[in-house]
Amino acid sequence: MKLDRSLAALAAVAFIAGCSDSAMTGPTGDGAPAFGVGNQVQVQAVPTPAQVVVPGTPAGAFTNTIVANNSIRTTTEFWDNNSADDPLPSRGCNIGFYATGTILSTCENQFSGSHANAGGFTKYFGDGAEGEDATSFMFNGDFEYNVTLVGEYHALPSEVGWFTKVGTTYTFHPITNWGNSVIGTAITINTGGADWGFYIANNFNSQTGGCLSPTHDCSDANGGFTTVPFQQFALMVNAAGTAYMVGTEDNQLELSPGAFPLDSDYNDYIFVIEPVAEELLNGRMTGGGGTVTATSGVTVTYGFTLHCDITLSNNLELNWAGGNKWHLDKPITLARCEDDPAIEPHPPVAPFDTFHGEGIGRLNGVDGSRIEFTLVDDGEGSNSGDKARFTIYAPNSNTVVLTVNLQLTTNGNIQAHYDQPHGQKP
Repeated sequence: MKLDRSLAALAAVAFIAGCSDSAMTGPTGDGAPAFGVGNQVQVQAVPTPAQVVVPGTPAGAFTNTIVANNSIRTTTEFWDNNSADDPLPSRGCNIGFYATGTILSTCENQFSGSHANAGGFTKYFGDGAEGEDATSFMFNGDFEYNVTLVGEYHALPSEVGWFTKVGTTYTFHPITNWGNSVIGTAITINTGGADWGFYIANNFNSQTGGCLSPTHDCSDANGGFTTVPFQQFALMVNAAGTAYMVGTEDNQLELSPGAFPLDSDYNDYIFVIEPVAEELLNGRMTGGGGTVTATSGVTVTYGFTLHCDITLSNNLELNWAGGNKWHLDKPITLARCEDDPAIEPHPPVAPFDTFHGEGIGRLNGVDGSRIEFTLVDDGEGSNSGDKARFTIYAPNSNTVVLTVNLQLTTNGNIQAHYDQPHGQKP
């Protein structure tokens, strides 16, 4: 199937409604279903690139149109080098050509089916105008993704898969069929909240400076054309912002003859990532007096009132040892409320039970500190299965200062509700 296939059946405009006594209504996009439960309208929506991509350092953005021109790294992007396997200027054998669908069917080391999947992507994730190094990235673990191996160009196989990271600890999930070049192999990735990325490992290309030196490189690792790790990852997006392409780029392997700098097309693996459309629900969630334990071992207390509609007022505060305090000082930037079918409904009646969110607040009095969180209402009293997860970053930074993995809470109560004002209950 061509990669420029339409995702209109899934894509929709994310619906953000104000507080109202009437039933909520809003755009549903091209064919995305809207359906009612009482007066509660639910909408299918594909998360946006800003929600999906977690930038590393330096922070990249989808600001540049892909121009696959074989003009070599010194004047364009790290993935846009001439091919050492066939260095004729007319050869379109790098990832930029693959993304735009102009890659040639005669490129070296191509596995069957790869060429048929090319195309459909328009912009790349970069850290500047031109002459760019690799920009590190991961995918937001608050969403579910369908991931497909669509292309491979290599002479020796590598171990390829996806990883999650907690603190500085990586957990690798190799996908055998990816390493075995089975084009079309698709998996679903749903980490339940942990951000994830791609990795590659082999014993013929030292990854000194990668995520697990010297054998591994990960999409959250920074490198350069002349600095380690030389194995880098390119990230592209389609025009609709509903699908992504990731390719590993071996721009300094030099395993085939050719003058520096050239790309050997020796170890390129190419994936398409499609976030799954989410059922968006509305309501509010409250909680207070609860405690959880951070990975550092400290006890964290929390209290909150949060609305699935991010336009309403919200409050979230966390406190932990050493006088540390984080509190929300602006509207939350992401709110996604879900009804998990594995969680039985409990009184009072509510349209959802799980709240995923992000926001910006003050850490110990300093503005600009980002938080990511998940809150789960699963019962009352001694039978409660309430859970919470928090990640707090230093102000204006991607440095994590507090990690609370998803866990059962103690004390307090997390409670989902129909939103106020009244009139929205079925």
